[in-house]
Amino acid sequence: MKYKNLMQMRGRLVALAAVVSLVFITGCSGGNETERMAKAGEHLQNDEPAKAIIELKNVLQSNASNDQARVMLADSYLAVGDGKSAEKELKKAAELGVPESDLLSRKAQALLAQRQYDRILEELDPQQISGSDRKYLLVAYAEARLAKGEEAEAASLLEAALDIDPVFPKALVGMARINVMREDLEAAVTQCQKAVLQDPGFTEGYLVMGAIHFQRQEFDAAEIVFEKAMESLASSFFSKQHFAAHVSLIQTLLAEKRLEKAATRIAAFRKILPEHPIGAYFSGLYHFMVEDYEAAEGELKQVISASPDHLPTLLLLGSVHFARQNYEQANTYLSQYVNKVPNHLQARKVLGMTRLKLHQHESALEALEPALDNAGGDVEILKLIGNAASRSGDHLSGTRYLEQAVKADPGNSAIREELAKAYLRKGSIDQAIEELETLSDADLPKNRLMLIYAYLRKKEFSEAIKLTDELIAETPNSPMLTTLKGSIHVMQGKRSTGRRQLLRALTFEPGYLPAHFALARFELEGGSLGSAKKRFKKILELDARNVTAMLGLSQIADKQGDQRQAEQWVERAREADQNATLPRYILARHYLKRGERSKANAILGELERINPDNPVFLLLMGNSKM
Repeated sequence: MKYKNLMQMRGRLVALAAVVSLVFITGCSGGNETERMAKAGEHLQNDEPAKAIIELKNVLQSNASNDQARVMLADSYLAVGDGKSAEKELKKAAELGVPESDLLSRKAQALLAQRQYDRILEELDPQQISGSDRKYLLVAYAEARLAKGEEAEAASLLEAALDIDPVFPKALVGMARINVMREDLEAAVTQCQKAVLQDPGFTEGYLVMGAIHFQRQEFDAAEIVFEKAMESLASSFFSKQHFAAHVSLIQTLLAEKRLEKAATRIAAFRKILPEHPIGAYFSGLYHFMVEDYEAAEGELKQVISASPDHLPTLLLLGSVHFARQNYEQANTYLSQYVNKVPNHLQARKVLGMTRLKLHQHESALEALEPALDNAGGDVEILKLIGNAASRSGDHLSGTRYLEQAVKADPGNSAIREELAKAYLRKGSIDQAIEELETLSDADLPKNRLMLIYAYLRKKEFSEAIKLTDELIAETPNSPMLTTLKGSIHVMQGKRSTGRRQLLRALTFEPGYLPAHFALARFELEGGSLGSAKKRFKKILELDARNVTAMLGLSQIADKQGDQRQAEQWVERAREADQNATLPRYILARHYLKRGERSKANAILGELERINPDNPVFLLLMGNSKM
C-alpha cells in the first residue's frame, strides 16, 4: 500500500513545499532540520510512518514552531492508526497558523480512528470545504453516520462524494459496505472492483470484496482477492490492514480445507505476532481439522487463558473435548457458548449429543428443543430430540419426532435405526421389527442384533436363534455371538445346551467377561452358590474393580446368611467406582433401615454429587429426614 492520508496528493505537496521553503529560510544553519524533514517525507512515501515519526519528533524537539512538521507528524500518526496523537498535533498546527481548511479532513480521520463519531457530526461540517477536497470530509461524515446506524444519510453523503469524483475509492467502498447491508452483493462487488481498478494499492477495497466472496462461500475468489490485499501491503509496516488481510486469508484457506497452505500462513502470522491469541486460535482450528485433538486443545487453552470469553474458542474447545470423548469438559465449554449465542444451531446439536453421551437425557432436551423454531425441519435436530425424549422416558414424543425425521429423509438408515430403538423402548415391538426389516442395510450385524433383541422381547426364541446362527455362520469363532446363543437357550429353558455354548465361548476367548457373567448368573439362578462365587471371583481376577462382580458376591453372601460379608462387598464396590450409584443406593437403604443416619447421610451426599435428580436418591433423602 502506498502512503495515503485523507488529503493524499495534496498532503504530499504541502509537505514537499514545506521542505523546499525551509531550505531558503534556514540556509546552512538549519541543514540538520531540513535533512530530517526530507527523510521524514521519504519515509512517508515508502510507507514507513514509524521512522517518519522519529525524524519529525527530532525536528520538533529543536524547533517546536515548525507547523508543517506538525502536519506531517499528524499524517504519520494517522498512518499508524494513532488518532489521539494525530489530533493533538493537528491542534498544535492550528495554533501555529495552519489554515483550518488544510486540517479538517485530517481531523475527521483522527476522530474516526478514535471512534469519536458524535464529535465528527458536532464539530465538522462538509460545507466547510469546497472543491474536490470536500469529498474527503463527506466520506468521514458518512462513516460517522453509518456507525450510528443512519444508513440512508450515510448513502446520501457518499453519493455526494461520488458526484465530486465518480471513481473516489473510499466513497466506492463505503457504498459497497452499504450495499452489503442491503444484501445487494453484486453491486457491492462491482463498486469494490472500480475502487481497486482506480487505485490498485487500495487495500480496503480488496478486503471488502474478499469478505463478500467469503460470505457467498466463493472461497476460490476470496483467496485470490485476499492474496491481492496482501500484495498491496507487501512493502508496508504491519498495520490493522495487515492484520485483517492475514486473518481473512487464513480463514479462507481453512474454509477451503487448503490445510497445508493455511498452516504456512498461520506460521507466518505467528512469527509477526507470536503472542497474539488469534494465532493460537487458528492453529487450534487447523489441528482440529487434521484430527490432532491433543495439539488443538493445547493451542486453544492458550487462547482461553488470554481471553476467557472468546466465543469461537469456547465452541471449538467444546468440540475438541467432544471428539476426545471428554464429555464433561465438552459440556462445560459448549454450555457457556450456547448461553451466549443461543441461536447457533450446530452448537446446540453438539451440546445435545454431549449430554446424550453423559446420559443426561432431560438436559439434552433442554439444549435441543429451543433449536426447533430456527431449525427449518433440520433432520438431525429432529433425530436428536427424538432420541433424547425417548431415552428420558417420553416415548410418545420420542417416536413422534423420529417419525417426522424419517418422513423428511426416508432413505436415512441411521434415523430408522434410532426409530427402531425408540419403538423397542416404548414396547412397540412389532413396529420395531418392521422398521429393522425394511432398513436398506438390514443385513449389517448391528441391525440383525437389534432384530434378535426385538424377537427376544416377543419371546420368539426360534427366530432369535435362527438369526444368531446366521451371524455365527459368518463369524464362527465369535465369543460374543456364542455367548448370545447360549443365553437364548437358557431363556428357552434349555439350560444344559445353553451352558455348553457359554463354556464354548470361553474357548474362543478365555477372558471374555460377558460369558463369565452369563455363567455366574446361570449358576446363581440354579442355586449353585459355590460355583457362582468362583465365577464372580474369576471376573475380579480379570477386572479387579468390577462393580457388578462385587455386587454378585454380596448377593451370594446375603443368600448364605453372611450379612457382614455382604455389606463388605457392597462397600468394596462403592470404593471401586466413585460414580457408581447402585452400591450407594444399596448401602444408603441398608444404613437407613438400621437407623445409622450419619453413615446414610454421608452416602446420600455422594449420590447428590453424582445424580441429584434421580428419583431413588430423592426418595432416600426424604426418608433420611423423617
